[in-house]
Amino acid sequence: MSRLLTIIIIITNNSLKFAVMTGCMRISKESIFTGFNNLKVLSITDERYDEYFGFTDMEVKNMLEYYGMEEHYEEAKSWYDGYQFGSVEVYCPWDVLNYCDKLKDHADSFPENYWINTSGNDAVKKFIQMSGNFKTKREIETLLAGEEIIKEATMSPLELKSGLSNA
Repeated sequence: MSRLLTIIIIITNNSLKFAVMTGCMRISKESIFTGFNNLKVLSITDERYDEYFGFTDMEVKNMLEYYGMEEHYEEAKSWYDGYQFGSVEVYCPWDVLNYCDKLKDHADSFPENYWINTSGNDAVKKFIQMSGNFKTKREIETLLAGEEIIKEATMSPLELKSGLSNA
């Protein structure tokens, strides 16, 4: 959704008293060009509202049961569970909804990463281009080839607070 349209919808809606926006990078919020003010930033470590950033395990079980797809629970769990906000583990809602939608029409559908093409990867592209580190580029190529690498992950306070991790 464009920034201008978002501003118009939120600011001019007399019926709207409170809005929750997700997926906003803190860096964007800090810009003088966002058009927003008085934002409350909650990071992935904050426990307030933590269960609302995705589907809980019980919600996924109930959804699958409602649609008569209980036999796909383990697949959904292994593919889409694993995000943690505060103290709650949640499922990626975009993936779960798309997977259930596909299963309605094709019961033998295999899970996919539906979120993968939902946003630009400009920050990642810039990081790769700016990286003079051959090892980093090689590791990214390895991942893109479908192989795995094993590393100990460390995050800066900025990465942790920005929500760029699903740790």
